[in-house]
Amino acid sequence: MQTNKMLVTKNGVGNFRVETYLDGTLVNSEDTGISYITDEEILAEEPVDSGIQPMGVGAVHLVL
Repeated sequence: MQTNKMLVTKNGVGNFRVETYLDGTLVNSEDTGISYITDEEILAEEPVDSGIQPMGVGAVHLVL
């Protein structure tokens, strides 16, 4: 069985960095180009209205 992990951190230029590990070995490290913000800053933002509406099991059943 393989272990796959993803670590999101702040890099030296202040952007989010995403590192991917496979069985403990770094296989990819990428600067996202997106400015890093803290969890508190993320939680303080207004939610984005994506237009996605939750559906109950009955509604999903009717679609099927």
